[in-house]
Amino acid sequence: MRLRFVPLRARVLGVALVLQLAAGAPAASGAEIVRDPLWVTDGEVRAVASTGKTVFIGGVFSKVGPATGGFATFDQLDGSSVPPFAGVTGTVNAILPEGAGGYYLGGGIT
Repeated sequence: MRLRFVPLRARVLGVALVLQLAAGAPAASGAEIVRDPLWVTDGEVRAVASTGKTVFIGGVFSKVGPATGGFATFDQLDGSSVPPFAGVTGTVNAILPEGAGGYYLGGGIT
């Protein structure tokens, strides 16, 4: 096997590129964190504009609302959401009322 000479400048640039990529690499992330003031769409946002304090979004979605994570509460009669939003992170597989207006959740949640 024949070794090839690589000029010093090319080696320095190669090392600099590797270091730059390593420094800019995102850290491993855990589960989603639900924030109360954050609203989400049920589809893709393709356009954003603002004027004053108003933000306009457009895209391929039909609903916009607060992020609830894997759990949400609704009114039985009219279907409206009932705050406060619990902000559950993860998957809810079971819900049991506890008798005093609260509930127990089971699943892979935090």
